[in-house]
Amino acid sequence: PFLDPVQTSMRAGPDPARGPTPPQNQPQNQPRNKPQNKPLREKREIMIEKFQPASVPPPSGPYSPGIKVGNLLFLAGQAPFGPDGERVGETFAEQVRHTLDNLERVANEAGTSLKNAVRIGAYLSTLNHFAEFNTIIAEYMTEPYPARTTIPVDLRGFDVEIDAVLFIPDAG
Repeated sequence: PFLDPVQTSMRAGPDPARGPTPPQNQPQNQPRNKPQNKPLREKREIMIEKFQPASVPPPSGPYSPGIKVGNLLFLAGQAPFGPDGERVGETFAEQVRHTLDNLERVANEAGTSLKNAVRIGAYLSTLNHFAEFNTIIAEYMTEPYPARTTIPVDLRGFDVEIDAVLFIPDAG
């Protein structure tokens, strides 16, 4: 007869097809979630530092342009806007370069550079810009190139936004 695998796996007791139930790692009389007395690893105080240079546009919401944790810098999405919040760049190429320059300014204030990017998130108004974006970003990055996701999104009034995670040498 046909046995439903879900019902079979939920039965109590040993499964004759699988053989006897293997012994439990803990004695039957002790609770399973009893805390261990051994520390698994040392606790360290983690320092979180915010970076918000005056040379990039102020955040448009409750977030920071850059957050440093240990030897990593997390850069919030930047777009082609100047420190005054006005859009910069008429062409797609100008917008990408200005956006990357904004990211570089935050990175420099934290002691690193886009050359140390380990991940990039690129948000384009259309994937028709994909090849041009690849050409421009190669001017700012070096091998090994960072991991990257490129996503088409509905950007209003501009064509690109980029976020990143960077490694900070000698930080920690």
